[in-house]
Order: sequence, then C-alpha cells, then structure tokens
Amino acid sequence: MKRSVVASILAGTLFLVATSPASATQATMETWLLTTETQFELSNALSVTTNINGPFGGFIQVLGSRSWAEIYGGLTLQPGPWLQLGLGIGLEQDNKPVRVGGFFWIGDNGKYFTRTDLEKGGSGVWYQSFGAYRPVTWFGAGYFLRKGEGLGPYVEVIMQKPALKFWAAPLILDLDTQTILFKGISSGASITF
Repeated sequence: MKRSVVASILAGTLFLVATSPASATQATMETWLLTTETQFELSNALSVTTNINGPFGGFIQVLGSRSWAEIYGGLTLQPGPWLQLGLGIGLEQDNKPVRVGGFFWIGDNGKYFTRTDLEKGGSGVWYQSFGAYRPVTWFGAGYFLRKGEGLGPYVEVIMQKPALKFWAAPLILDLDTQTILFKGISSGASITF
C-alpha cells in the first residue's frame, strides 16, 4: 500500500516536471567521489526542478551508488528570489523503502548561497549542507557537511558555457566519531542544462 501511494506521488511529480515549459525547468547531473583511507565511492545524481505556477514548483531527484539508490520528488515553494523550500517523498533501496525529505536554499542567485537537505527513511537519517560565497562568477569558497563523510572547506570552479562546475571539499572533521583528523576528500562535477 505504502509503495503504491509513494509511486503515485512520484508519478504525479514526474508528470508536473515533464509537462512544465522548458524555460521553467532546470536539470543538473552530478557525479561525486568520496576518497578516504578505506573508501573509494563514486555516486551519481540527477536533479530536475521546475516552476509550476507562481511561487510553486516541483522537483525530482535520483541518486545512486554501488551500494544504494533512491528516487524522490515533491513540491517546492519559492516565496522570494532568495529562498526556496522543498518537501518530498520517495523510495530507497532498503527493507523499509519509504523515504521523506526536504531542503531549503537561501541565496543571492550567483553571489552566495547555502543549501541544506534532510532525509529520513529505512536506512536512517541523512543530511548535507553546503554553501559558498562567489566573489567572481567562476569561483566560490565556503563549507561542506555531509553525514558519514564529515565537515570541511568547500571550493568550486565554474564554467559558464556549458554550465559546468567542479568542486572539492577536504573533510577535516568526522562528526560521527567526534574526532578531528583528515577523513578524506569529497569532490565532484556537475552540468546544468
């Protein structure tokens, strides 16, 4: 029963995103790599957001790695150009597959931003938060935090055409074990179209 309800919500979100005008839709594909002493994990993500009507929109995200995958979607609210909120539901690869999540984005379209995601499902709670200040259009620096990976400084280099971004975050604080040491590097690349 739960799976069919979640699948129906996902199908409705996908329909809203797919039938929105192309000018109101943005898709981002991202690949990131976590490298530590004991781990070398490559993950991929596809995120599509769209404006449906006024401040209301929709999103759908697909994430996956060798050991885990999820898909979820939902609605967004953007009451102003500096704030976007999202709330969604989906499925993950787990014995209890229902997953709920949300995010908020605060920013100044290009100069600075912060985004925080929080999800809960069968595999547990997951969160990430990152943000950057961009003194020029091609470079940004800030912070990066992801559950299970750690906290550290974040740098990004951005190409405008195509809209390609490369980023890296040396993770120096492992919040899961409360130890301060170099844990690894999370890095990635994304293209937006």
